[in-house]
Amino acid sequence: MNEPSTDPVAAAVAILDERWPLTVDEMAAALSDRGFGDVCTLETALELGDAFDDPRIMHLSDGRFVLPRNLLEGRIWTHRLTAGEISADAIELFDVMIPVCLPSADPAMRVVMPGEESFEARGLPGVAWARLGVLLFPEGFLSDTTLGDLIAVTCVGGELVVDLYPDQNAGRGSLGGWLADRAARLSDPEDALYPDTDLFVALADDKDLARDACLPLSEQLEGAGLVRDGFRLVRSGTVTSAPTGGYLVEVATDSFSRAFDLDTRSARGAMAFLALAGSLAVGSDSTTTLESHFAEPDDFAGLADARVARVCVDEALGRLGFDPVVVAAAAEQVLRRGPRRTRASALWIAGRAAQVGGDVDEAEHRYQLALAESPDWEPALEDLATIAAMRGDAARGLRLLERATGGTSHGMYPFLRRFEPVEHPELGRNDRCWCGSGRKYKVCHLGRSDASLSDRAVWLYAKASVVLDEPRWTGVRAELDVAAGTHVGESSVDRLVADVALFDAGAFDEFVDNWSALLPVDEGELALRWRGASLDGFVVEATDPGEGLTVRNVRTGTVSDVRDRTVSAVLDGATVALRLLPVDSELHNYGGVHVVPEQRREFVLDILERPEPAPSDLVRALTSE
Repeated sequence: MNEPSTDPVAAAVAILDERWPLTVDEMAAALSDRGFGDVCTLETALELGDAFDDPRIMHLSDGRFVLPRNLLEGRIWTHRLTAGEISADAIELFDVMIPVCLPSADPAMRVVMPGEESFEARGLPGVAWARLGVLLFPEGFLSDTTLGDLIAVTCVGGELVVDLYPDQNAGRGSLGGWLADRAARLSDPEDALYPDTDLFVALADDKDLARDACLPLSEQLEGAGLVRDGFRLVRSGTVTSAPTGGYLVEVATDSFSRAFDLDTRSARGAMAFLALAGSLAVGSDSTTTLESHFAEPDDFAGLADARVARVCVDEALGRLGFDPVVVAAAAEQVLRRGPRRTRASALWIAGRAAQVGGDVDEAEHRYQLALAESPDWEPALEDLATIAAMRGDAARGLRLLERATGGTSHGMYPFLRRFEPVEHPELGRNDRCWCGSGRKYKVCHLGRSDASLSDRAVWLYAKASVVLDEPRWTGVRAELDVAAGTHVGESSVDRLVADVALFDAGAFDEFVDNWSALLPVDEGELALRWRGASLDGFVVEATDPGEGLTVRNVRTGTVSDVRDRTVSAVLDGATVALRLLPVDSELHNYGGVHVVPEQRREFVLDILERPEPAPSDLVRALTSE
């Protein structure tokens, strides 16, 4: 009998192979039953799209999950060939937009979009029927066909298969019935049908749909009283414009609105920006393409809202994984072509892209420009406060956060308060600093804390933890939360997840690379010493609650005094996992003290002693019972 999978994605695939479709709560319950964590935590991860990033799993527009290979197996989609398609060995996507989400049985058969090299090589730029992309075949594939022939595209064994000689006597069939039914529901002249999302939902509801040989979708529109507008369908007589990047916005706005609880205007603004970034990501940056995205500049108006801007950053730089350079370029286009009220948002998005790309100086410049456009733009206030905190400039950080409505809930706020500098009114800005460094007061301690490095080390750890809020690291933390299972939400486990993400998944290295130049000199040097610090196994020799503990390294036998003011319980004799961080002549611990049950001692110690244990293995080992 096969062992249960420890990979949540593999487990989800196995679950969906057994029964489908599943709602978010049904999927969360099924994963929880298999030991992948608390139902509520899983539901949140599934709703935010953080749990699955795998082409084997499809998230339908109504929120349910399916496997495309199961959903499409045996479904038949026909298309009637034109002379231009036969000549190019390619067909337009409209009739076959559903099955092309599957891999092809022939690797030379694939979807190609404008701007790609193979699209250019087939002479397709400027060809009207190819403007929204094509299904490209190997050269000569259609050579034995003639004008008007029907071909069929279907799914066999989870792969895309093309039949050049299907039944030529196809009729209205089940697909025509579905189309007529949906057309009858379009009560408002502005309503539209989106077959590339609505059809997937219909297939999940009706397992007999499209299993018969039906006429191509495009040939059944007139009978249903519909006409094409890009990939969407509208009622005959509706005035439509030439398909532009805007239709992408319409396709996804409704589902995006539901996923993030945004009103239509806000969701439209987010989707307009993400569609623009998506075009730039595939190299579609021609003047014509850009003009199509801004054909209706007011589509971007929702971007002026700070919450919408944050969603765009999280989606573009996180789940969608766009290059920061692409996101910055999209923001630049909004600056040039979008509504004026979106300028602060666009500048801030460009700043976040620069920050994720490692250019903190450029990020700071963009945040300052955003404030110049809108002095109360909270995302810029908060990010500039973070930069001030990195420099140790508590006074400036506090001033910035006090201007933001939610400033007191910012992660740096308690540290800025704790390390708020003591004023020295007896010193002029150009006088020698009180600390004896020999430097001028204005470049040494003006606006900075008098606290020792030993006291500020906890602030350095908190500064490093700021990177965990970057989009790519929130995804890593979501994966580690799944590894923690039912214990997610417990304080000690949340500390473990954050600590492992920092030091074992690579976030701390990114912090040092991107931020160390801003840190006070002694903190920058300390950060370099912390690089590579590992979780190790120890036996507790003595506990001093509120101060720290004395531990003996299980592997080396070395006895050390460890400063950890969060220790409250007496742990003498217990085996624990700690990450010791050197601070001057001391050793500190900030990632929590994780007690190892006696029955799991050898197993956990074996994982801790591996040269580079997988982050998920560490979390799973230290949270399993």
